[in-house]
Amino acid sequence: MASSVVSDNTTSAGHEPPVQNELLCFIREKCKVITVDDLAKICSDFYREEEIYAAKALLEVNLPNRLPKRAGSHKCRATIDDLIKACLDPSVCTPLYFAVDLKRLPPVECGYRSML
Repeated sequence: MASSVVSDNTTSAGHEPPVQNELLCFIREKCKVITVDDLAKICSDFYREEEIYAAKALLEVNLPNRLPKRAGSHKCRATIDDLIKACLDPSVCTPLYFAVDLKRLPPVECGYRSML
């Protein structure tokens, strides 16, 4: 029997239970429709340092290697970049991440323009 996959490199709930994390949920969904640079900026502007490091700890459970420890004035942005790269890596299987506190998801415009 083949393993079931929800989408991309996210494992189904049958193998691993879904995990609550608003930041990782946002990254996993928006990396499909927002450029990496824009996504990193939105996340680093919106999420607090402790939320970023909590997401990093959750994601590292599913990675073959730990993500680098970042230092300096741009450590949160660099960590967000690492999270996005890991989520986009097709060789990494992650659980399904979900959001409970919807106010912890950044509001973003769709970016669609009407064709008149």
